[in-house]
Amino acid sequence: MVGANGVGVLTRAEGEAAGATMRPGRRLLVGELPAMLPERPVAQAAGTRSVSATDKAGGISTGEGVRNILCR
Repeated sequence: MVGANGVGVLTRAEGEAAGATMRPGRRLLVGELPAMLPERPVAQAAGTRSVSATDKAGGISTGEGVRNILCR
Protein backbone atom coordinates (compact mmCIF):
# COMPACT_ATOMS: atom_id res chain seq x y z
CA MET A 1 0.00 0.00 0.00
CA VAL A 2 2.77 2.44 0.96
CA GLY A 3 4.73 1.53 -2.18
CA ALA A 4 1.74 2.09 -4.46
CA ASN A 5 0.97 5.41 -2.76
CA GLY A 6 4.59 6.52 -3.17
CA VAL A 7 4.50 5.67 -6.87
CA GLY A 8 1.32 7.71 -7.29
CA VAL A 9 2.83 10.71 -5.54
CA LEU A 10 5.98 10.46 -7.65
CA THR A 11 3.97 10.17 -10.87
CA ARG A 12 1.90 13.27 -10.01
CA ALA A 13 5.03 15.23 -9.09
CA GLU A 14 6.69 14.28 -12.38
CA GLY A 15 3.58 15.33 -14.31
CA GLU A 16 3.42 18.69 -12.56
CA ALA A 17 7.13 19.31 -13.17
CA ALA A 18 6.77 18.44 -16.84
CA GLY A 19 3.76 20.73 -17.16
CA ALA A 20 5.60 23.62 -15.53
CA THR A 21 8.51 23.11 -17.91
CA MET A 22 6.38 22.84 -21.03
CA ARG A 23 3.99 25.74 -20.42
CA PRO A 24 6.50 28.50 -21.28
CA GLY A 25 7.55 26.55 -24.37
CA ARG A 26 3.97 26.27 -25.54
CA ARG A 27 3.46 30.00 -25.09
CA LEU A 28 6.60 30.63 -27.13
CA LEU A 29 5.46 28.26 -29.91
CA VAL A 30 1.92 29.79 -30.05
CA GLY A 31 2.89 33.51 -29.88
CA GLU A 32 6.50 34.54 -30.12
CA LEU A 33 8.08 31.96 -32.41
CA PRO A 34 6.07 32.78 -35.56
CA ALA A 35 7.01 36.44 -35.15
CA MET A 36 10.70 35.48 -35.05
CA LEU A 37 10.62 33.44 -38.25
CA PRO A 38 11.43 35.09 -41.56
CA GLU A 39 8.64 35.66 -44.03
CA ARG A 40 8.15 32.96 -46.60
CA PRO A 41 9.67 33.75 -49.96
CA VAL A 42 7.36 34.72 -52.78
CA ALA A 43 7.55 32.27 -55.64
CA GLN A 44 8.28 33.91 -58.97
CA ALA A 45 8.38 32.40 -62.41
CA ALA A 46 9.15 33.99 -65.74
CA GLY A 47 9.06 32.66 -69.24
CA THR A 48 7.04 30.23 -71.26
CA ARG A 49 5.96 27.15 -69.32
CA SER A 50 7.86 28.22 -66.24
CA VAL A 51 6.80 26.84 -62.86
CA SER A 52 6.69 28.58 -59.52
CA ALA A 53 6.18 26.84 -56.17
CA THR A 54 6.87 27.60 -52.52
CA ASP A 55 5.66 24.25 -51.13
CA LYS A 56 6.61 21.36 -53.36
CA ALA A 57 4.95 18.17 -52.23
CA GLY A 58 5.36 16.18 -55.42
CA GLY A 59 6.66 16.21 -58.93
CA ILE A 60 6.31 19.15 -61.29
CA SER A 61 6.36 18.42 -64.98
CA THR A 62 6.10 20.75 -67.93
CA GLY A 63 6.30 20.31 -71.66
CA GLU A 64 4.50 18.42 -74.36
CA GLY A 65 4.10 14.70 -74.07
CA VAL A 66 5.21 14.55 -70.46
CA ARG A 67 4.39 11.25 -68.80
CA ASN A 68 4.45 10.96 -65.01
CA ILE A 69 4.76 7.53 -63.43
CA LEU A 70 4.35 7.09 -59.69
CA CYS A 71 6.28 4.15 -58.25
CA ARG A 72 5.78 3.00 -54.68
